[in-house]
This record gives sequence, structure tokens and C-alpha cells, in this order.
Amino acid sequence: MTDWKQANTTKYIEMLTGTKQDLAIDLFGELATGDSISTVIYTSTTGMNISEFGAYTDQDGGHTIPHIAMAYFEAQTTGLYPVKLTATTNTGKTIVYHFDILVKE
Repeated sequence: MTDWKQANTTKYIEMLTGTKQDLAIDLFGELATGDSISTVIYTSTTGMNISEFGAYTDQDGGHTIPHIAMAYFEAQTTGLYPVKLTATTNTGKTIVYHFDILVKE
């Protein structure tokens, strides 16, 4: 489970330099009836490596459609990295979510 923190204007998570951390954001509450997540793209500034992103289903939670946007994050230097998640549904709706990753030593 990710420990989200609240800054003045956005949410953020903390991680250590050189570690690879997975992050999953549940977008089920953003979906209309019949919608599912079809594409997921995470972007950030130079220095934050993002890999293996995709949409997944939490069947243990009783859901049957892709609704979780997941990816792995890794940074080699300390700093604050803004991240943008863009998810598109099967009906063409676009969901945008902004957050930061604070990388510490």
C-alpha cells in the first residue's frame, strides 16, 4: 500500500534513490457504467524512469473490468518529480491525475 501525503497543492509519495517502486491508482470511482480503462500513460520529468505501465482489474475487490492504472517508478537522484497519469476508457473518456514523487537518499 502506498503512503500518500498531502502537500499544499498536490498529493505525493516518498521513495528512496535507486529503488524501484510499483504504484497502482484505482480509478474505479471515475468510471461511468460500462466504462473500463483501455490505455494508461504515466509521464514525468527527466530523471524519473517509468516502466511497465498498464490497466489491471482488482478481482478480489469484486470488480470485473480494468480500473487500476499501475506502473513502476525509479529515480537515481534526489528531488521532487511531478507525475501525470493519463488514462483513456473504452468509450473515449480521458482521466488525468497529477501527483508528485519525492525522492530521498
